[in-house]
Amino acid sequence: MARITSQPPPLSADTGIFQFLPTSNPELQFLINVGPLRPTGSFLQRDCYFSIFPVILPTHDKQTINYGQCEAKMASNKNRDDFTPDTINKLRLRVSNRCSNPSCRVTTSGPTADPQKVNSIGVAAHICAAAPGGPRYKASMTPAQRSHILNGIWLCASCSTDIDRDPNRFDEDTLYRWKNEAERLAREELGKKLPDKKDAIDTVAAALTGLPTTFIPNAIENVCVASTQALEKLDPRFMITASYQDKCTNFLIQARENVQGKLQIEKEFGQEFTNKFNELIAHGKTLEIDSSAIKMTGSKLFEELHTDKKGVFQIKSSFRKPAIHKFWLVNKNNEIFFLDDLVGEIIVGRDSFSFKGTAFNDILEFSFTQPHTKNPLKEFTFSMVVDFNCWNGKSVNSMQYFDKIYNFFDLFVEQKWQLFTKFEIEGKEIYSNKSPNFSDTDDLHNLYISLRYVFLLKEVLKYLNIDLKFNSNFEYIPELHALLSDIYRIASGKNVLSADEIAVQSCAITADKQLHNINTLYNATEAASITIKQRAHTEVEIFGQKVILPAISYIYTKVKPKFVDDISTIKPNQDCHIEWVPELDCQCIIDIVK
Repeated sequence: MARITSQPPPLSADTGIFQFLPTSNPELQFLINVGPLRPTGSFLQRDCYFSIFPVILPTHDKQTINYGQCEAKMASNKNRDDFTPDTINKLRLRVSNRCSNPSCRVTTSGPTADPQKVNSIGVAAHICAAAPGGPRYKASMTPAQRSHILNGIWLCASCSTDIDRDPNRFDEDTLYRWKNEAERLAREELGKKLPDKKDAIDTVAAALTGLPTTFIPNAIENVCVASTQALEKLDPRFMITASYQDKCTNFLIQARENVQGKLQIEKEFGQEFTNKFNELIAHGKTLEIDSSAIKMTGSKLFEELHTDKKGVFQIKSSFRKPAIHKFWLVNKNNEIFFLDDLVGEIIVGRDSFSFKGTAFNDILEFSFTQPHTKNPLKEFTFSMVVDFNCWNGKSVNSMQYFDKIYNFFDLFVEQKWQLFTKFEIEGKEIYSNKSPNFSDTDDLHNLYISLRYVFLLKEVLKYLNIDLKFNSNFEYIPELHALLSDIYRIASGKNVLSADEIAVQSCAITADKQLHNINTLYNATEAASITIKQRAHTEVEIFGQKVILPAISYIYTKVKPKFVDDISTIKPNQDCHIEWVPELDCQCIIDIVK
C-alpha cells in the first residue's frame, strides 16, 4: 500500500481518462476511476491507497511500467480552499471528536506513548471539494463557502478516504445528513454518562433471566436503538425509528431514497385495502389494515418485519404540516375567554384537506374535513370530542382541566358567547374570523349536557363532603340531573327563584267523601303559598357507588290551582290532577328538609 502524488498527461477539455487506458485488459478496470477530467495543464493531486499492478501506456510498443511501493508527500495547491485551524477544531468538537459516519462513530483521537503527543485519526473533510476536479466539486460556490464550517464534516481517516473514492454513493445530501445526525447525537450525549461495559453485561443478564440486575435508566432507549440499527443494516436505504408505547412496539420506516418494492394484498382483504387506499389518496386518511393482509418483497427489511403477522400495517400521507387552531369567546360586554391552543396537523389529499388538533393533554379534540374549493364555504362540518376516559380513577375533586373545558362549553352553548377562531400552519396565519353560530347543534348540546351532569355531580359530592373516584361509565338520568341542580342551587346560595325561572308544578289530590277539598280549591280566587316536600332521602348510584341525597323542600309563595281533570266527573277517593300556576311576583325557595 502506498500514498502517492501523481501528475497525469495533459488532457484537452474534451479528453477523459478513459482514452489513456486500454479497457480490453480486465486487470486495468480498477484504474478507470483513478483520475477525473482535468483542464489542460492542471495539476492532479490525489491522496489514495492502491494495490500494486502494472500500468500499460498507450504507446506503439506497448511499454509496461511497474510501480513499486513508494510514498510521496502531498504537494501544495494554491487553488485549494482549505479550512482554517479554528474551523477544523470546531468541526471536531461539534461531534464530540467522533467520526460523523453513523455506521462508524469511532473516537478519532487518543494518547500516544509520549505524554506530550496525541494520536489523531480524524480528518476535516470537505463535503463539496476544496479545488476543481475534486469529489462533489461545485463551481457555483465561492472560496469562502468552500472553506466555511458548513461545508465541512469530521470523519475518521478511513471514512474520509471512502467518501472521496465513491462520490456518487456518498453524495452531498448524504454527507449533510451524516453531519446533522452526528451533531444531534453529540447534543443528546452532552453531559451524559458514556455506556459502561457493566451496562452491557447487566443488559444481557436481564435478557437471559428476565429480571434486571440493576436499574438502567436508558435500558428501553438502548433496546429501541439496537432494534433500529439491526433493521437498518438489513436495508440502509431506510431510516427507522422504534418506540414502545401503550404496550405496543412501533416502527416508523422512512425511505432515504426512492425504493422499488412489491406489495401483495391477500385476496380476502382486497376490497378493504382498495377502499382505504382510495381514501388515502383522496383525503390523506391513514391507511390502516391488519398486517396479515399484506406481503412485501423487494427488501430484506420488509421481509424481516413481515415474519410476525400479528400487528397493524399503516401507510401515512406525507402531505402534512404542523398546524394550530385557536379559539376564544367574547360576550356583549367584550369580556373574553381564551381556550388553550388545539395543536395538531393539517393533512392534504387530492379532494380535501383535514385538521385534527388536541388540547389539555389530549383530553379535548377538535377536527374537521373540508373539500378543496375556490368558493366560500356554505357549511362547516366539525367534531369536538372530550375524552372522559382520561379521568377514570381520579378523585372528582382533582379532575385536571375539567373546569376550564366545562366553562368553555357553558359560555359557548348555554350563555351564547360569540366564538372567534384563528388557524395557523407552521406559525403562518391562514384565516381569522368570527365563526357562525353552531352552538345549537345537537352534538354540541349533548356534549354540554354530559359535561353539566358531571359538573353537578362533582359540586354536590363536594357539598356533601363525599369524595369518589370518577368512572366514565356513568348513566345519564334526567330526574337525577334535576335533583342535582336543585341541591347545587342550595350549595351555591342561589336557591331563590323568580317567577320566570319557576316551572309549573303538578300533583294529585285524593278527593274526600263529600268532595270538600276539591270544591274549596276549585272556588279559590286568591293566590296561596304552598310547600312541597320530599318524604324521604333519595338513594342514588354515582360512579358505581351508593350515595344518599338529602330530602328537598320547595316553597312557592304565590300560586293558583288549575284543574287538569273535569271536576264534574270526580268521585270520592278518586285522584284529581292539579297544576300550580305561579303569579308574576311568585318566588320559589328551595331548601334542605331539616
